[in-house]
Amino acid sequence: RLPASQPRSPSAGGRASEEEERTGPSAGPPAPVSFLSFIGHQLLVGVDETVTAEMEDESARRRRKGVYHFLRAPWELEKLLVLGYLVCLDSFLFMLTMLPLRVAASLCMLAARRRLSWLQVCDAMCVGAIAIAVLALEQIDTSQAYHSVKGQAVIKLYVVFNVLEVFDKLCASFGQDILHTLFWSSMARRTWQGHLLLDFAIVAVYLVVHSCVLFYQVVSLNVAVNSHNNVMLTLLVSNNFVELKSNVFKRFEPDNLFVLSCSDMIERFQLTCYLLIVALHVLTVHADSVVLANVLGAIGMVSAAELLVDWIKHAFVIKFNGIQPTIYRRFHAVVCRDLANSVAGGHDDRQAGPHMLQSSAAASTRIGFSCIPLICLVVRSVGQFVRWLQLTRSPTGWAIIALVWLLLFLLKALLSVALAGYACEQTLGAAPAARASMPGLRDERSQSFTAEWLGADAVGASATAPALASRGGLEVPSAHSERSDASTSPAMRERQ
Repeated sequence: RLPASQPRSPSAGGRASEEEERTGPSAGPPAPVSFLSFIGHQLLVGVDETVTAEMEDESARRRRKGVYHFLRAPWELEKLLVLGYLVCLDSFLFMLTMLPLRVAASLCMLAARRRLSWLQVCDAMCVGAIAIAVLALEQIDTSQAYHSVKGQAVIKLYVVFNVLEVFDKLCASFGQDILHTLFWSSMARRTWQGHLLLDFAIVAVYLVVHSCVLFYQVVSLNVAVNSHNNVMLTLLVSNNFVELKSNVFKRFEPDNLFVLSCSDMIERFQLTCYLLIVALHVLTVHADSVVLANVLGAIGMVSAAELLVDWIKHAFVIKFNGIQPTIYRRFHAVVCRDLANSVAGGHDDRQAGPHMLQSSAAASTRIGFSCIPLICLVVRSVGQFVRWLQLTRSPTGWAIIALVWLLLFLLKALLSVALAGYACEQTLGAAPAARASMPGLRDERSQSFTAEWLGADAVGASATAPALASRGGLEVPSAHSERSDASTSPAMRERQ
């Protein structure tokens, strides 16, 4: 706009009129706003309409839902981890209570000059390999190992913690294949002369190596728990939080999340066994109540750190990868289906693996839990406790051991029955839902996971249902009755 004192040229006036017709009249400068007017506008004026529209946008609702999923993930995770923990406990108690009885029965049959089956041979060889590993652990002086670890620098202890954890995972993954090899070699009668002895030697070496790794993990935990300056304990707790860095910022698919959840199940159970062994060692060395209280406080801190790290890790994995927490229910259904198939005879005896056909064989195999090295470590620690009772000349030492073993035997029986009943109930109830569409998955690759893992679970659940019905007298609805449920009478639906 030209100044008022300067006349416009006709060409300039024409151009200005054309510009005004095209864009409208030009706005003048904004009115001046004082500081008090600005403050009053900020305090008294309500929410702008644009802000309200943004709050009602789809992205805002998605963010709010993401917050709710973040808070819900620990609850859904705990239900899965508790089930996996009980499966690990059932497998561990089987090896500790049932397997010695089966080997004793096999020895009685051998004394009666009766031929042993391939399963009894595998039981005997597993017990022999456990005995070799326990004898190898007996050669390690606990006090010397404790002071050798305690005398290291803090940075060396940090490296030792990580190296032992890595070796534990490597041995566990390789041990599954080794134990399966021994199982199949004992089943194949043609290889009893050569391959069976070679596989037994490999299993014995593996158990010795893996048991030594677990032993030094327990020693490191014992040093951290009994440290007076809490530096080692802080190092151990902070080492758990390093796990967040290695998992949270990675891309996870549902199958990777299932593997991570199984790893957390095994880690929790192993940590429980480690802490019990440390508490037993402290009980045999220190009788002071103050020392025991400090040790129990340190054990509680380590356990709380483990729970907190698992919750934070899975919550952020769910948030960053756009997966709903209901995916843990699908994992829960997978483990329940394996348990139900073991009870209903869905798995053949030749497919049970090296877990000697306990009720949780298929589930523990899917989780990847190998309890035999842990059994070696526990047997060695219990033997040390028995020797301490003998030194104190306690007349009830062996009676206490026998009573504890009997209680564990009863716990194993009750736990197996409870897991079998719960798994069958969940599987029979989840068979229709497993065949339905499954929300909570992110993309097509997640849908392929559903078709591969959980679609097979639906088939397994529907195949398990008739077997359970034939064994327990249950009336299970067929697929046709599920589709035509609307035309079924209420009494028939109640019976189904």
